[in-house]
Amino acid sequence: MLVTTEGLVLKSIKYGDNSIISTVYTLEEGLISTISARKMGNKNKSSIFLQAFSLIQLVFYSKRNQSLNRTKELSFLAEDGNAYDDVSKNAIRFFIAEFLCHVIKEKEKNPFLYTYLKESSLQLNSSEKFDPCFHLNFLMGLSKLIGIQPNTESTGIYFNLNEGEFCNTKPINTFLENSSCISLRKFFDEEETLSKIERKQVLNALLDYYRVQLDNDLPLKSKDVLEVVFS
Repeated sequence: MLVTTEGLVLKSIKYGDNSIISTVYTLEEGLISTISARKMGNKNKSSIFLQAFSLIQLVFYSKRNQSLNRTKELSFLAEDGNAYDDVSKNAIRFFIAEFLCHVIKEKEKNPFLYTYLKESSLQLNSSEKFDPCFHLNFLMGLSKLIGIQPNTESTGIYFNLNEGEFCNTKPINTFLENSSCISLRKFFDEEETLSKIERKQVLNALLDYYRVQLDNDLPLKSKDVLEVVFS
């Protein structure tokens, strides 16, 4: 059966000499794996479309009990290849895509989640002025969508990673304190522009929060690249 749907590319790897295997989160089918010829019928290389955090329109052959779906057609949904010339934005794309590969576990479709991912990708591509806090805001928005949003209205000198809130009594479990806690508070309050050091502290804090909440190690190789680009 041929399926036509839009989707967001999370990961792509070369397979053999002539193919690419990709993980795509789609509107109609949820999380799927596809295999595409390196060159499609329109002579364009599949890798142009299958970059991390790309919005694509795809047509693929779906068979029951088949985990790998063969792609028939690929095209950009609302962008072109020129959207990938910005080094900072590319670092953000790879980071978010890798993060989502670890976080999205349910294969079933979720229109609300897909819409959020789609709008985030469109926002990143269309913004003329780059927002160095884009990935931080993305993580916050996603936490609300998946039901683990921290309590940003709480106060205190510690941030309890298990409870997701600030407190004045030192928690017995995992927590943040000192400068990391102060940076996270500033980010929640949106009081002022964060420095590079503060953005790094907030990113580490949010990732620690996700690790605790989801019981997931989140081994993110792209985080190192992100820190180099933004250093």
